[in-house]
Amino acid sequence: MFERADRREARPSRKILYRGKPLSVTDPDPLAIARVLRKNSKQKKRIARLEAAEAKVARG
Repeated sequence: MFERADRREARPSRKILYRGKPLSVTDPDPLAIARVLRKNSKQKKRIARLEAAEAKVARG
């Protein structure tokens, strides 16, 4: 009567726009998306540059 599927159908990846640009994330889990956003954060890069400059000034 009914056919059984051998495998589950793959879920399509989410299409997420971040600041108007598409962000490619393979895992649809919200925590995974947050990790990707945090990893590519402009603020994180800015803080790292500031800390490097402060260390350079502190050395003399």
